Amino acid sequence: MPRLLQCIASSFTRNSKTNQLETPIFDTPLADQTVEELETLRKEILTAYNKTIDQKEMAKQNY
Repeated sequence: MPRLLQCIASSFTRNSKTNQLETPIFDTPLADQTVEELETLRKEILTAYNKTIDQKEMAKQNY
């Protein structure tokens, strides 16, 4: 997992009252990233998202 994505993922906090994740203000502004880094991040997020959706669909079919 790329450093920026790890930073983003590890910076979420769980609100104990609502049991939901809260999004923080990131220490690493996306504006400081190069276009190539942002494009790579976008692709990796989409790949991870699609993999999760595929796993959920397979689980539904196997159930």
